[in-house]
Amino acid sequence: MTRSLSRLEAELAELETHTETLYQRLCQVYCQYLRGLSAQLERELSLAAHQVCTRLYPEEFLNLSLEERRELQGKIQTLARQLEPRLQERLGRRGVDVEGWTRSPEPTAEAEEAPEPDREPEEALELDVEGFLNQQEERKDGEGEEEEKGEEEEEDGADAFLNKLSALAKSGELMEMILQRMERDREPQWTYPISDPDALAAWGSAIEQILERTLQEISLEANQILQGVKIIPPVLPGKVLEVALRAEESGMAFNRDKNPYILNLIVEMTPQGEKDEEEDKSEEDQEKSRQLLKFIALRFRANDLEFQDGALTGARKQIRHLAEQLKKLHKHYRERRREKLTREAEQAWRSTWIPLAPSHDQSPPSL
Repeated sequence: MTRSLSRLEAELAELETHTETLYQRLCQVYCQYLRGLSAQLERELSLAAHQVCTRLYPEEFLNLSLEERRELQGKIQTLARQLEPRLQERLGRRGVDVEGWTRSPEPTAEAEEAPEPDREPEEALELDVEGFLNQQEERKDGEGEEEEKGEEEEEDGADAFLNKLSALAKSGELMEMILQRMERDREPQWTYPISDPDALAAWGSAIEQILERTLQEISLEANQILQGVKIIPPVLPGKVLEVALRAEESGMAFNRDKNPYILNLIVEMTPQGEKDEEEDKSEEDQEKSRQLLKFIALRFRANDLEFQDGALTGARKQIRHLAEQLKKLHKHYRERRREKLTREAEQAWRSTWIPLAPSHDQSPPSL
């Protein structure tokens, strides 16, 4: 059925009203979720540090002086309270407004003295609109990723890429992926209240990405505090530790302790002087020359914090439910907007079309 331009405009306005309603609801749920997550991190970081100092490295903790122990505990408590203020500051700097979550407690003198690492220029956000809309599917699909990855590695890299590209082109998905990528790379400009489904999905993706990066940073700082007083052996450079905390696919073995925030890491190291000779050695000699370094590290992720708290789990379910509603609305909105643009282009074409006069050298058609 062909819709008139006025009808399409009315439908788009209605969809925008629904989007505003979803935005208000998402604000409420994210406000509850982020506050709860901050409180949960404050509890769990202190408990994890307690376990490291009393059960895993008690001798190293007892070697500290009374003043050093108090200083360590003060730094841990101060860092544990940093998630909420840091999130508010970073979300605000990115223009990501979460209504009702704009006030933070007045910083105490202790918080003002909290050690902050030298920060590099902030990375650009890689907003994933489709990823935010498909939260439920992503969690289910994650279970089979390892099997799929193993099958893909069997194919030659270039051939696998060309085969995938060809399949996408035939299915008509390639152009859609290009358009999505173009929208993803576009610098978001949010106007509040958000009434555009694309903008709302990007807004949600920005919150999730900033949250993930902030938790990674706090995890790194917690380990640096413990390394600074030699509770955790400072054998691993900061950059390597940062990579280890970001992903389990970094080539390091991760074995969970009973505490979900404490990781037992096993890093394979080759002595510096033997790196150049490694290729000339047999496999047996290579195995002998390698060293396995074992140590622990703290890592805090939203999934783990949610799992420990029923209210957070409920808030995450609400976010996924609202994202599912937004996904449907997003699809309808794109269809109607594309149809409206087509109607407007047709009208513009007709309004400027002037047929050319017949050419003088054209001979009349023969009867």
